[in-house]
Amino acid sequence: MSQENLGKTEQLRSPEKLRSFDPLASVDMMMFDIQRSGYVLPETRNRVYDEELSYLAEGIDRAARTTFVLKRQGEDLVYFDRGQWRPYVGALLTGMKVAEKEAQTDPRLQFLADRAAGDLQKGYQMVQLKPGEQVVWGSPFPNQQAELYGKDFIRSRGFEVEREMGFLYRAVCLEDGSVVLESQTVDRSDEDAFDAALSAFESDTKINLDALTHAYDMVMNKKYSGPFYAGRKEAEIGENGWSIIRSQKDLIEYFLNGLERIASTYISRSRFELEKVTKEHIYGVWALFKKRIDGEVSLFMQDSQYTQSRYAYIEQQVKQAFNEFATAGKVIVGCGGVIEILFSKESILNASSEDVFISIFSSRSGEDRFGPLAFKCPKGHWNKRPPAKSPKDFLSHCKTCGTSVKC
Repeated sequence: MSQENLGKTEQLRSPEKLRSFDPLASVDMMMFDIQRSGYVLPETRNRVYDEELSYLAEGIDRAARTTFVLKRQGEDLVYFDRGQWRPYVGALLTGMKVAEKEAQTDPRLQFLADRAAGDLQKGYQMVQLKPGEQVVWGSPFPNQQAELYGKDFIRSRGFEVEREMGFLYRAVCLEDGSVVLESQTVDRSDEDAFDAALSAFESDTKINLDALTHAYDMVMNKKYSGPFYAGRKEAEIGENGWSIIRSQKDLIEYFLNGLERIASTYISRSRFELEKVTKEHIYGVWALFKKRIDGEVSLFMQDSQYTQSRYAYIEQQVKQAFNEFATAGKVIVGCGGVIEILFSKESILNASSEDVFISIFSSRSGEDRFGPLAFKCPKGHWNKRPPAKSPKDFLSHCKTCGTSVKC
């Protein structure tokens, strides 16, 4: 991964845009380079790596920590876009204007405009950091808006509803003026836990992200009992979805090469045809990532050599994973409770990318056909039940307080 580029899911977009996914974004960036320079620039390929994999990292039902470096150019922090370095704050300013315009059309979106304004202020703070200085902040899950407007609406705006996922951020300035931006996902977004993490920074302005996360988890531990990591009661200490995704080096190489091939091959084709072939490539790779993470398939080769035989094998696995997903009959529930069944390749390619993503990465450990496996009892304690074969297998009482959890 390039240490000079940033991922849109962490930097150019606010956390609330986490699941707003444009399947042609990476291909368009590569196509721009090909039209202008005749090949894809290394900086563009590195940015595509960051953006595509960051999006994946938050979809595998693991705690995820990402690290990116914003390059210093004069007085600005910059990111690479369409063949040149552009001001980071400029992207945040554009994001705020777009959010404000959307809020004028739909007042329910005002909270996103407020968050975008907060992101812009943090951007200005990051630009002003001197070597050795740092700033930390949190981005909680919008529980109040979820209660007001419903979970389906909040989900449609890109939030991870089932996990009530928020973020802890830390930005630190290096000796060369560049800024390292770290983010940590935290589940079961809790206001008191966020306050504790930020208070820890006030007590120690040199605090690292491990200590911030620990401060968050200590509050969760006291409230709900039992060990927590990044708000996850069943998680392993230090688990990182970002590292899990990045470990699949052969599949990543296949993924990026495939996007570059599509950009080169379909440069003069219709957008409809381009979108169709791009979605099929991306969704197939997503499906294979999921199967590998779940241990359903193993790596073909462990070494770093990228051979033609290996490419053909991965291509076969990707196609098989996509076909299995396409015939699985996954059910998706859209905004307003609209139910749709993904029962064919055509229905998948016509569905929103966000819905396809959620359908593929709905964790077997996170839900079954009866609903979520993790839930709160009436007194607010978190419980986790095993997958059920029938309603008879449901958990009857809270494991912490004994309160009935039956409907």
